[in-house]
Amino acid sequence: FMKTGEMAETKSFGQWLRHRRRELDLTQGELARQVGCARITLRKIEADQARPSKQLADLLMEQLRVPADERESLMHFARGGEPAKSITTTTPPDNLPHPISSFIGREREIGEVKNMMKLSRLVTLTGAGGCGKTRLAIEAARQITDLFSDGAWFVAFAPVSDSTLVYQTIASALKVREDPGRPLIDTLCAYLHSKHLLLVFDNCEHLVGECAEAADALLQACPPLRILATSREALGIGGEVTFPVRSLSLPAATAVSMAEAASSEAVRLFVERAAAIQPGFSINDQNSASIQRICSRLDGIPLALELAAALVKGLSPEQIASRLDDRFQLLTDGSRTALPRQRTLQATIDWSYKLLSEDERLLFQRLSVFAGEWNLEAAEAICSGERLPSKLVLDSELRLVDKSLVVSDTQASQPRHHMLETIRQFAQERLGESGEAEAVRRQHSAYFTTWVEQMGMELRAGPTQLDRFEQLEVEQANIGAALEWSLGGGDSELGLRLVGAIFYFWWRAGHWLEWERWTALAATKIEGDPGAARAAALVALCGVNLYVKRNMDTARRYGEEAVALYRRLSDQRSLAWAIFWLNTCSIGLMENADEYARAIALTEEALELLRQAGDVADVGQGLNNLGQYAIAHGDHVRAKAAFQESLEIARAIGDQIREQIEYSNLGSLALADGDYETAMTLFTRTLVWARERGNSPNILSGLANLTSFWQVRGQPERAARLIGAGEALSKNLGVRLQLDDQGAYDRYVTRVRTQLSDEKFKALQAEGQAMDMEQAIEYALAERPI
Repeated sequence: FMKTGEMAETKSFGQWLRHRRRELDLTQGELARQVGCARITLRKIEADQARPSKQLADLLMEQLRVPADERESLMHFARGGEPAKSITTTTPPDNLPHPISSFIGREREIGEVKNMMKLSRLVTLTGAGGCGKTRLAIEAARQITDLFSDGAWFVAFAPVSDSTLVYQTIASALKVREDPGRPLIDTLCAYLHSKHLLLVFDNCEHLVGECAEAADALLQACPPLRILATSREALGIGGEVTFPVRSLSLPAATAVSMAEAASSEAVRLFVERAAAIQPGFSINDQNSASIQRICSRLDGIPLALELAAALVKGLSPEQIASRLDDRFQLLTDGSRTALPRQRTLQATIDWSYKLLSEDERLLFQRLSVFAGEWNLEAAEAICSGERLPSKLVLDSELRLVDKSLVVSDTQASQPRHHMLETIRQFAQERLGESGEAEAVRRQHSAYFTTWVEQMGMELRAGPTQLDRFEQLEVEQANIGAALEWSLGGGDSELGLRLVGAIFYFWWRAGHWLEWERWTALAATKIEGDPGAARAAALVALCGVNLYVKRNMDTARRYGEEAVALYRRLSDQRSLAWAIFWLNTCSIGLMENADEYARAIALTEEALELLRQAGDVADVGQGLNNLGQYAIAHGDHVRAKAAFQESLEIARAIGDQIREQIEYSNLGSLALADGDYETAMTLFTRTLVWARERGNSPNILSGLANLTSFWQVRGQPERAARLIGAGEALSKNLGVRLQLDDQGAYDRYVTRVRTQLSDEKFKALQAEGQAMDMEQAIEYALAERPI
């Protein structure tokens, strides 16, 4: 099939370019993207207001399929010379669909698929339903059709329900007639044997075995043939290369600017499709946040975004975003010409679900109990049971990954998996219908409660301490889900145990909002439980009132209840820990000699209990507390000795966090005593350690230490900027500043404010708030004012 651009009849290169672009059914914008130039540049060339550079002319000739032996003549014409008699451009035949709507984004994916097709004879695009595999395949095929002299041919398997019709469907697409008495596969092989041709096998998942058989037979019999397939799972034959099609790119965060949000693929698709429904629709300052929420909650799935965009004819973006908890009932207005399973979000996922085996369906439903990610051990423990033995979980899970219903993150040290939120909601609905929901949620809560309890001691000290903090950080979503079920009416004892086990992590990791949220719910459940679960929760409640709510009377009441209950339970180690928290409630009263003596006596009792139990790590905590009480009482000598002994224990057992806490405490003592060189050395050490490990809470406390330091050293301007930097980082990181002596820091901040005018302080504070973490750290550590 030949088309000829007669250059002799064309007055200018611009006219020829415009004519050839239209022959290939390309818009100016599409061709501009393909050659990497601005659309205005192409418009000027077509209007003969500019000439292409040699590099741009080469790219244009490649995209416009000019034969190699005629490019020199066209280059001469493009650069202002006389046209040759004619230029012949060859467009191979194809039957590729021409979608009505525009193709958004995917530039990187198209480039990768094109490169893969040049190297491999079978490339399969895999991904969840609605993620855009077909559109990507069509666009990639269209851009490489010129590499195949016999064209590109689209074979649509989506409407085919009879597995015996695979070969007939291929033949129909190629317009190959059957030979009576001859197997159709033989006819197809004979027809394709010497043809340099691309086949696009679309929607193979429901016929995956038959499509795999056909692809294998044709590729072996027809050496020039190449196949680009789309399927929710790979075909699984030799030589196949798979390309996972992910969702469209999302805005970096919900707080990004409107301009940044508008550049993401998901937002671009939603806005363009919405504008097609409601002319004049655009993203603006008022609807930007809602559009970002829609795109993020729908996981950037193109089909879901298109269905959501169709709703702008009757709903605002804010209203659409607020209704996405019921997304399967909401997103139902698909194209009337699409297949039934492609018209609604639920039908698309249901199509994949119905193709699963019984084992795969059971696991798929049960995996929906996880919030966020999970690892294999958790899946085996929680999802096995009746009808699904533990030994079958791994195989079934890998098959769900193959079928694009579970996403695998193999980059982590321990591979983890997750579901897109839209798919998870579908699986949760199926779990609810199964009658197993409560049993699986109970297993999930019990597993994570036991797991957190087992990690408790390693979390407080030892060489694996930092690893345990990282593991608990990763599992916060699952721990939250376990608490939501157990404290929400599922099993209050499990919930109280989990709150008591996890609150130390919340405290040290700075997750004080979580600490406050879940202990508030735990407080409504403790009255009916007389055992260890209640006691553990009472300590968590004592701590949250002490550090977060600053309600000392309530903290003391919970602490006293916990101590009394642990005495009855004869749990020495837990009793000691409860005593530590109770005494801390009275730290503001330590100037009183009687109160100080009482705290010291109780702490010495707790330390003796811990020494008897061999709990060296918590002995270090007790010594730290003694040091804090001594500071509050004005005895810096005793405080220094206690901190130093705690530091030596921390070094001996590899308790890195405790080690840095004691360096910080000793630095604060040095600052108060006027030993500025030692204070700066110790503060620098703790902040650098925290930066190297990405430990956000310790970074914040390190910045607070240096805020105090620079105030004392007569640099209130620097201190004011660091106050602002700490506030902004705390908000951005979702982590609260935690200091053992918060009162001392507050006094330093007050001094800064009194040394500066209110206007000056606010201006410097705003400058600090504009700093990123690295800038704030460098500024805090600089020897001279900046």
